[in-house]
Amino acid sequence: MSHRKPLTALSLSTFQVFLFSLILFFCPLVEAGALIPVRPDWSFMEIWERPDYGLAQGLVQRSWYWGPAPFATFKESYAETPGGLRDVAYYDKGRMEITRPGGNRARPYYVTSGLLVRELISGQQQLGDYNFQTFQPANVPVSGDGPENNSISPTYASFRNLTGPAARTFGPVNTALDRSGKVTTDPALPERYPDTSSAYYDATLGHNIPAVLWRFMHLQGQITHDHRQVFAPLADWLPTFGLPITEAYWTRSKVGGVEQDVMVQLFERRLLTYTPSNPPAYQVEMGNLGRHYFAWRYGNAPTKPTPAPTYSQPPLRLVIPAIGIDTIIEFVGQKADGSMDVPTNPLDVGWYRYGAAIGEKGNSVLAGHLDWFDIGPTVFFNLRKLKSGDLVYVYTSLGTRRTFKVYDTGSYPLNNYPQERIFGDSDQSHLNLITCDGAFNPGSASYNQRLVVYTNLVE
Repeated sequence: MSHRKPLTALSLSTFQVFLFSLILFFCPLVEAGALIPVRPDWSFMEIWERPDYGLAQGLVQRSWYWGPAPFATFKESYAETPGGLRDVAYYDKGRMEITRPGGNRARPYYVTSGLLVRELISGQQQLGDYNFQTFQPANVPVSGDGPENNSISPTYASFRNLTGPAARTFGPVNTALDRSGKVTTDPALPERYPDTSSAYYDATLGHNIPAVLWRFMHLQGQITHDHRQVFAPLADWLPTFGLPITEAYWTRSKVGGVEQDVMVQLFERRLLTYTPSNPPAYQVEMGNLGRHYFAWRYGNAPTKPTPAPTYSQPPLRLVIPAIGIDTIIEFVGQKADGSMDVPTNPLDVGWYRYGAAIGEKGNSVLAGHLDWFDIGPTVFFNLRKLKSGDLVYVYTSLGTRRTFKVYDTGSYPLNNYPQERIFGDSDQSHLNLITCDGAFNPGSASYNQRLVVYTNLVE
């Protein structure tokens, strides 16, 4: 049966009229042109979803691996990327990047996180594999509040002379670091914080990792897999954190305006903090490396990159090889007037999340733009080219796939279409794709017909 949520103060047929009416907004008049290239969002979201989707939805309690959403997504200069610009996404805790977009998306290092900590300590901003631009090391506090309220915390510049190898140790951390970069020994620290004994020694760069951090780096818990919460490791520590490039040091830092002890250790790709006064689930946290790096690189830029939209859904992806579609499916609900909402991005397609779930019995509907006024042809511009037998795939971000096959196509006047066939119940699983069709009417700023491609589930 279909899992359709009742619509407040609306009959189903009224909603269907609303749905076809809203598709007016998918179809502004533009000149024809090439299809929009594949966006990188999918690859970023599948990395994010595993540890952090459960946090975003309030399903688990622990500290973030990336943060609740990217705060900026754009193209950033990098010499070895085709065209010299690579796709990046900045999160509170780090940066994701795709340097070689023609590579295999399934490989672990298709999306990387960059050696941001090395850049911040050295002042060497990396613009290519062998291309660096020299700036001052970052005077950004490594922990606690921002620079305007936290003049006591060490900065990345404080660590510039502390990256050399250290001897292997076994006892708790007994060294403290101040903002000037001065290291002192405090014999009271091991007694206060015995959980900081060394658990691992990295012989590559020569640094110890305290037990409390090492446990966090190997944390297991609820992660998101195929829209389900399952118990598994949160991440592989080496690709996520990189090698340690300093020892761990105790610092004094203002956290929420209160001065307290915070142990800090810097890794190639991440920054880890241990704040004993925090609740247990939040004592070890990823530092706000993405925010720190962004402020260092773009704080004085005349134009900052455009902020990213808030991420609030588990991702789905639509792939139609026959017409070159590979894009994100947004979960859309209702507007205040009861009509179906539209995707926030004109390059996405929208699935009404109160209708039949994709792959379950019933008619699921995806609506997409034909074209867009300042872009040109968009995601469903070539929908008409689909023919019987063509395959349509819907993926979850971690690889589960539903396969549909095209079996029919219809073009209908805006106010005369087979409602039950498109939206009604069914004992089979159908996925119906809708966009604009026919002639453009300048008076109504819409096309006068709607194209529907009918598919049914085969796998």
